[in-house]
Amino acid sequence: MRFFKQLFIGGIIGAAIGGATGFGIAYFNIDKNGLPFTQASVISVFVIALRTLYLISLLVSVVYIVNVLRDFKQYQTMDDNDSEELYRAMNRKHSCATVFNGVATVTAMVSLILSEKATLFCTKFIKCFY
Repeated sequence: MRFFKQLFIGGIIGAAIGGATGFGIAYFNIDKNGLPFTQASVISVFVIALRTLYLISLLVSVVYIVNVLRDFKQYQTMDDNDSEELYRAMNRKHSCATVFNGVATVTAMVSLILSEKATLFCTKFIKCFY
């Protein structure tokens, strides 16, 4: 039942985004006139945004890792009764660091692939369609 609910919600969101996109294409006559910008400029802006997201998530990940290491040193000096709350906070920070590290890795790979492959795709294969 949960799967169908999520599928339904995804369908509603997709219909809203698709409807807005279709309305924009029809209203501004993009299907007849074309886009006012090139695909290469869109890819370059997208790559810059991904690289910015990569740097931010990498810095946040490093901050969380430094906080975990600092808390771990404090955790080792505490006795067992007082250290439970610090242990939970340390695990929470470690989880956040792992998530931000994953985001940084994925955005770096997507940025690298887009900056190399999209350039090749734009120069070689797009010419076939025009």
